[in-house]
Amino acid sequence: MLLFLDVIETDNQKRRFEEIYSLFLEPMTIMAQSILHNAHDAEDAVHNVFLNIATKRIAVLDELSDNNDMKYYLLTAVKNAAINIQKHNNRLLSIDDISNRADVLKDESFVDTLYQRLEYEELIRMIRSMPSPYKEVMYYHFGLEMTAGTISKITGRPISTVKKQLVRGKKIILKQFEGRQSDDDKR
Repeated sequence: MLLFLDVIETDNQKRRFEEIYSLFLEPMTIMAQSILHNAHDAEDAVHNVFLNIATKRIAVLDELSDNNDMKYYLLTAVKNAAINIQKHNNRLLSIDDISNRADVLKDESFVDTLYQRLEYEELIRMIRSMPSPYKEVMYYHFGLEMTAGTISKITGRPISTVKKQLVRGKKIILKQFEGRQSDDDKR
């Protein structure tokens, strides 16, 4: 952590960075490990996120004063860092893999991919409008693609509670979706 603190200029930002580091190191590591299944790579992903904040994104500490917003930001950042490491580790592709990726550019696949992405964006908007604690578990599950077990570890809630909150959250989303469908039908 001293490496990170050496690059940060103000004492307030250093204190905030230390606070964030101690609060979110464990959940970030759990997130990275759930993607990479390798402790060393998970450490690298977490290290990359903290290094990026200390050297380039220090303003995030001031912008995200709410710890829930900071947690979402950090978990999303570490998920992306872990995925980048995973992609780097899997760079060697066979000719078959490359030709299969070309299928995404066919018209039908392209439209399907785009449609799924738009629906995903709408789902994330719906999740953000949900009441706590459903918002948190739904975002972790659908936004960050975490399992109920991983969510349980990060939030400190029993896995049965997380599963119940996921079920109830899904019901809330379905009601919102049905309400929007009936509004569309009226038009």
